Amino acid sequence: MFLRLRHVPINIWNEKQYIVAIKNTELKGVGKQSIIPVKEQFDSEEEARDFINKNYADTFDFSYDFSRKGWQYFIGEDGIDLEDVENGYFTIEFKSETEEGLERLLKLFEVDHEEVIKGPSVVAIQKLLGYTAK
Repeated sequence: MFLRLRHVPINIWNEKQYIVAIKNTELKGVGKQSIIPVKEQFDSEEEARDFINKNYADTFDFSYDFSRKGWQYFIGEDGIDLEDVENGYFTIEFKSETEEGLERLLKLFEVDHEEVIKGPSVVAIQKLLGYTAK
């Protein structure tokens, strides 16, 4: 489980620019399911950090931060996120409500199961960028 403060200056969703979320990841046969028990939106980073400090400072410790820019596409009900992490590491994330949908996307884009990251993408990015867990 982890706490994330996300800044999204431009997005297609009807959300504020700063989002605090607590996420827990449940691994599936293919992919994962994110369980988000807390998701709060704020107009400023200061408001978001105040919320974290008041509610979660004794529960979570800062680990690392990174930036990424992304683009989202849809094929029917399934989604594909293309991301540029830290200006040079490119990722593709396939999203579907079902494992069958993920299998379809993997086949369509000719991705082998061995190439798929298991678990939360932020953990893979942490390793990619060379951050050590605290």
